[in-house]
Amino acid sequence: MVELNVFGDRVNRLTKLIQDIFDIVSYDDENHSNLVSFFKKRGVLHNAPLNYFNTVNLTEFDLAINVVLNIKSINNDMILNAFSRQNLISDYVFSYYDSSKCKICYLDYNMFVNLKDDNDFKNTLGIAEYVVPYSPAHIAEVFFNPNKNVYFEQDLNNISKKTDNIEILLDSKDSYHLVKEDIFSCYERTGDDSFDTILATNQKLLDDILFRLNEKQTEKNRVIYNNHPEDFFINYKEMVNRILNQKGLSYDLDTIKENGNCCDYNSLNDYIHNLYFVLDYFGVKKDNKFNKVCSSRFDIEHLLYASCSDLFLTRDERLRLRAKAIFSALGKNVLCPKVSKTFKVLYE
Repeated sequence: MVELNVFGDRVNRLTKLIQDIFDIVSYDDENHSNLVSFFKKRGVLHNAPLNYFNTVNLTEFDLAINVVLNIKSINNDMILNAFSRQNLISDYVFSYYDSSKCKICYLDYNMFVNLKDDNDFKNTLGIAEYVVPYSPAHIAEVFFNPNKNVYFEQDLNNISKKTDNIEILLDSKDSYHLVKEDIFSCYERTGDDSFDTILATNQKLLDDILFRLNEKQTEKNRVIYNNHPEDFFINYKEMVNRILNQKGLSYDLDTIKENGNCCDYNSLNDYIHNLYFVLDYFGVKKDNKFNKVCSSRFDIEHLLYASCSDLFLTRDERLRLRAKAIFSALGKNVLCPKVSKTFKVLYE
C-alpha cells in the first residue's frame, strides 16, 4: 500500500505539472519562451544534460520541445509501471517451455496486427523453424490501447493463436525464459488500471501541448546523423561517450559492449534506455511527428525482449535501424532484416 501511495503521489505531481504546461501554451503566443522560464523556475531541467544543450546551441523552441518530450517519456514510464510485476520472473508458477534447441523470432506488436488474418504467417515470413513468443511489451500495448474496450479481446486472441501462448520473460540473473501462459491470464495477472484514466489523459494533453508548440513555428534545420544509422555508435563513439558522461552515467560504450550481451532485465533496461536517449538527441531516425513521444517506452520494451532473440522483425524502418544500432552497441548478434509490404523478409 505504501508503494502504491508513493506512485499515486508521483502521478498527481506529474499531472499538475502537465496541466500547468498546458495552461501556458494554451493562452500565450510566446509560449516557448515562457515555457522555458517556467521550466527553470520549477527545476524541471535538473535532469537534462545542460552541457549538451549549450554545446549544440538549442533555441528556446528546441529546448521547450525536448523537455516536453522527456516529460512525455516519464509519463510513459509511469504508465508501464503497472507492468513491473511481469517484467521479471517471479514466484508466479509458470509452465516452462524447453528453449534449449529452438530459435526465437520476435515480432513487434504491429506485425501481429497486420498479420491477423494470415493463418499461415510463419510460412509467409519464412520463419517456420522459429518459435514466436509474445512478451509483456505486447500486453502493454494492448492494455493501453485507447480502443482497448473494443479491440482488446480480438488483439489478445490473435497474439495467443500466433504464439501458442508462449511468452518470453527475463530475470535478474542474466537469463531469459520461454513459458507457457494463457495470454488472458497474463493480461489479468499484470493489468492494473488504477491510474489508467489519469495517465491516458496526461498523454492526450502532452500531444496537444506538442501540437500547439509546433503550429506557430517553422520547421527547424538541424544536423541529422542518418548516414548508415546502424553504425552510429561506431562512427560517433567519442561524441556518444561524452553525452553518456554528461548524463552522469558510470559507463561508456566500451562498458556497454563488454556487458551488454546479456539477458538481465535491469541491465538491458538501463543500457537500451540510454542508448535510445542518445539516438533521439542526435536525431538518428527520429520520428518527425511532434505528437509522438521522442523516447518511446514501448519500443524500448520490445527491444529488451528482442535483444534475447535470434531474429527481430518489424516493418517500422525507423525502429529496425535503431534496433540494429543498439544491438550492435550491446554486442548482440540479432538479425534485423527488412520486411517488405508483402511480408517478404529481405535478408542482406
